[in-house]
Amino acid sequence: MDVDTAFLYGNLEEEIYLKQPEGFVDPTKPTLVCRLKKSLYGLKQAPRVWNKTIDDYLTRNGFTTVPSDPCIYIGTQERVIIFLYVDDLLIAATLSLLKNTKALLTKRFKMKDLGEATSLLGMEIIRDRSKKTLVLRQSGYIKDILACFNMSDCKPIATPLDSNLQLPQLDKDTPCDDSFPFRQAVGKLLYAASGTLPDISFATSLVSRYLSAFTAREWAVVKRILRYLKATINLGLLFDGSIENRTTLCGYSDSDWGGDPADRKSTTGYLFQLCGAPISWSSKKQSTIALSSTEAEYIAATQTAKEALWLRAFLKELGYPQNTTVIHEDNQSCIALAKNPIYHSRTKHFDIKAHFIRERTASGEVSLQYCPTGEMPADMLTKALPKPQFEKLRYISGIRTTSPQLILKEGIE
Repeated sequence: MDVDTAFLYGNLEEEIYLKQPEGFVDPTKPTLVCRLKKSLYGLKQAPRVWNKTIDDYLTRNGFTTVPSDPCIYIGTQERVIIFLYVDDLLIAATLSLLKNTKALLTKRFKMKDLGEATSLLGMEIIRDRSKKTLVLRQSGYIKDILACFNMSDCKPIATPLDSNLQLPQLDKDTPCDDSFPFRQAVGKLLYAASGTLPDISFATSLVSRYLSAFTAREWAVVKRILRYLKATINLGLLFDGSIENRTTLCGYSDSDWGGDPADRKSTTGYLFQLCGAPISWSSKKQSTIALSSTEAEYIAATQTAKEALWLRAFLKELGYPQNTTVIHEDNQSCIALAKNPIYHSRTKHFDIKAHFIRERTASGEVSLQYCPTGEMPADMLTKALPKPQFEKLRYISGIRTTSPQLILKEGIE
C-alpha cells in the first residue's frame, strides 16, 4: 500500500507562515501571509508530523509498535503485521484480516493498493508458495548502477576483490581525482550491500575508507566490484520455509587479525540466518588494535552477541521466542575464554566491554560453538578470499541463484 500525499495529513503544532503562493495572491491584501495548519513537503518537521499522524491512528485502532523497531506495528487483537517506511506500507496477514486492514487504512487515508508485494525499496520479492520459498534480490538496482557508470557491458568477474589486494592508507592531503565518480559509486554500493548483498560488504567497507582521498587505484577496485555485480546479478537471499528449525536464529562470528596494513586494526564480521538465509550482517573495522587473534575474535564475538540480543528481542515481539542462540566461532581460545572466566596475564588487558559475551554466555542467551574456518560464512566479511572458498561460503550463507540462467559463466575470470 502507498499513501497519496502523506505529508499533507498531519496537523502542525508550530506556528509557521509562508508567502501567498504565486497565482493565488489576494489583490486586496497583497502584503498578508498564510499560516500553515497542515504540514507541507519540504518542511523539516513534515516527516515527523506524518509519522505521528499515522502512529496515532494505528494505535487507536488496535495496533501497537514493536519496542525493538518502532516502524513495525502488530495487531493486539488479531495477528496482523504492518511494516511502515515513510508512506509505504507492507502488510502481512491472512486474506480475511488483510481485507479488513486495508479497509481500516483507506477509511482515514487515500491509498493506492499495489497488490501482492513484488518490490520494496529497490528489492525484488520473488515468492513461490508451492515450494515455500521467498527470494530477495536487487537485480534491477544493480542494472541501474552498472548503467550509471557505463559498466553494463563490462567483463564479469567471480570475486569482488583480488585475494592478494593491498591498499595502503592515503594521506588526507592526497588530492582526489574528481574525474572518477568514486563517492557516488561507493554510496550506491553501500546501499546494495545493506540490502541483499552481504557478499560485497567487506569490499564496500574497504573502499569506503578512501572517500576523503582516492586515486585511480581505488577507482579500479570499485570497478572490480561492479564487474562482480555483473557476474552475480541473479543472486539473491533464498528463504526456505520448508527447512527444519526455520524460525531458529543462527549466528556466525569471525575476525581477521591486523588486516589493515595502515593501522593494523582487525575487522569484525558477523552474519545471522533465519530460514537458511541472511537477515543481518556487518563488516566493520574494530576501534582498537588487538594484540592476538584471540583478542580480535573475542571483540568480534561481543559485537555479534549484541546484535543477537536485539534480534532475539525483535523475534520474540513478532511471536517467535528463541531458546539459546548459537553463535558459530572458529577460534577455540575465544570460545574457552567466553565460557571460563579465568584470570590470565595474556587477557587481563582486554577492554571491559569485551567481556559482555561472557556474561551473556553465562545467562544462556547465547552459546559459542566451534565452526571450522572452511565452513565459516562470516569469513568473507573480514577479508578478500580466493574464488573457490568465496563461492563456497557465499553458498553456505544462503545467497543462491534465482534464475534458470544461473550465474553468468562465460568470460568470468
